[in-house]
Amino acid sequence: MTALVHFTVRTNDVPALFQGALRAGARPMGAPVTITTAGDAPMTFQAAFVYGPNDEVIEFIDRPSAAVSSDE
Repeated sequence: MTALVHFTVRTNDVPALFQGALRAGARPMGAPVTITTAGDAPMTFQAAFVYGPNDEVIEFIDRPSAAVSSDE
């Protein structure tokens, strides 16, 4: 038997999907947070996590926006 452990849903509204999942019975794992990565091409995105009905981790994420370098 194979178990689903983690999957990601891309959305334009992470907080709304997170709240909707909680209303549907999911358990919170990580409230919506904005993350900016480090490095040469940093990205900023929002993510949140819940536990689904079978304890799988469901991640909600918006499309990262990459910083564009003007060093040309």
